[in-house]
Amino acid sequence: MEEGGGGAMSRAMVSAMVLATSLGAVVFASTRRPQTENPGRRGTLYLAGAYQFAEVDLKANTATVLPMLALAGLQSPPECGARHALQSCDWHASETRLDLRSGRIYFVTPAASPGDTSDDEETDATEAEPFVVWVIGLGDRKPVKRIEVPMPQRDTPTIVLLENGKKLLVGYQSEDVQSRLVDTIDTATFAKISTVKDTSGDIDNSYFPTATYFHAAGNFLISGDVRVALDGEHFHAEYVDPRAKLPAEEQKKLTGFLKTQPDGKKILPASAAGSVNGTTLEMVANDAFTEAAFWTVEMKTGATSPVIAPKYFAKADLLGQGGEVALFEGRMVPATPTEGFHVERTGHVAIYNVKSGALAREFNLPELKGEGELLCTTTDGGTAAYGRGRNELLLLDLKAGHVTRVAGKFDELPQPKYLGACEFQE
Repeated sequence: MEEGGGGAMSRAMVSAMVLATSLGAVVFASTRRPQTENPGRRGTLYLAGAYQFAEVDLKANTATVLPMLALAGLQSPPECGARHALQSCDWHASETRLDLRSGRIYFVTPAASPGDTSDDEETDATEAEPFVVWVIGLGDRKPVKRIEVPMPQRDTPTIVLLENGKKLLVGYQSEDVQSRLVDTIDTATFAKISTVKDTSGDIDNSYFPTATYFHAAGNFLISGDVRVALDGEHFHAEYVDPRAKLPAEEQKKLTGFLKTQPDGKKILPASAAGSVNGTTLEMVANDAFTEAAFWTVEMKTGATSPVIAPKYFAKADLLGQGGEVALFEGRMVPATPTEGFHVERTGHVAIYNVKSGALAREFNLPELKGEGELLCTTTDGGTAAYGRGRNELLLLDLKAGHVTRVAGKFDELPQPKYLGACEFQE
């Protein structure tokens, strides 16, 4: 099978969802606190979106919900009039990272106060603006550090944590916009360790979407099907073809998903559907979106798992450390003039063993009917946080097939694959 069709999530697609941010923030001075001062609570689920932060008591199934900007001591911008500049009208947190080991949350905001632009000013929405990275303690929900990005940016800087949260990477554009820079920061002292300049033109070398993470067993980052090697001198992105090591018997299961190009060549347009613990989940669908198939790729070696090909369309998520995958059956709803295409769940959930490809258990959960997304799971994969629509949070028991609704007012739940973060404190 030939390579093609979206092996890695495109930056344009990620940017469209992640960079729904615009510009503005307030200046805040904070003294550094010890890294161990703000531990997170056990038995807690943390959710962080663009606009809201939620701390869920798992025993009580209740949530405390706060504006994300309030964690940095900031206020949401006022209602915008038609003549306000774009950066005054849509101003929020982005690039959120949770580090439960140290009890911290990291996110990015612009460095200018919201609403600073007057109605009479004409401001170019593409003009470069200063940004900052906030470090917040989860225990007291107060700022630990405010890290300034060295130069104004037209796009939101991206961040990722390394080595169990001991280092922070901040990726941003150079002043001449001809290259990208990556600062490595020691999160114990917040001293800058190094700055790497990338002039290759390969944006994946130094652009870290929210789903990007550090591979604990190797010196590289994973972003979908892209592996970014770190050697201290430069970063180098390498595409890991999810089809390259598929055995012939597994390829046969996928023949119905092959697509013929204008030149007559057949391709299998695989795309990354999620990634945990060094394993990326791959997905293909037929043209009618009535069937889909899934398998995994070990990002260090390229080794693949058996193909799972149910006779229906589904969206899937790896559970826990990647030993199981949950398929949420659904149907693709065509786009309308007021709403883009989306998947509506039927409530049928099938859980497969990744290594064997065998069905482990399945449930019919009427509570999941309609739009929804799995947000994150516990380490053992037994419990999942699930967002139904935009503002209903459910806890799924994926061992017994039970659903519990969490009490709390959510304006918009995070989408960890594209924007925001979700983690259980176990």
